[in-house]
Amino acid sequence: ANAGSAGIELLEELCAQGESAVAADDVDAAVALNARLHATVMELAGNAVLAELAGQVDRRVRWYYTPIARRRGRQSWIEHRELIAAIADRDQQRATELMREHTEHTRTSYHARRRP
Repeated sequence: ANAGSAGIELLEELCAQGESAVAADDVDAAVALNARLHATVMELAGNAVLAELAGQVDRRVRWYYTPIARRRGRQSWIEHRELIAAIADRDQQRATELMREHTEHTRTSYHARRRP
């Protein structure tokens, strides 16, 4: 609800860069852009405390996402595009649902990778 057109444009640019990183198989860039996109979503939501905490958490758990970045790659950025569309439409309920689903997909991918 708080994201203005400049914020949405920034999300779209970060998403385009992330998609390019995935296409180039640049895992480090894709992971860094993923973190920037998520942080931007939180900043645009106006939750400064959550954005600050997420930044601290990201630095400690990047190892969690990096091993599955290739597996999640393209699909993760498709999910980001859907989230950005919901934000642009000011559909808070849909954005919340999409973010929960997105986070769950990443969690299950990580745990599936860990199974023998």
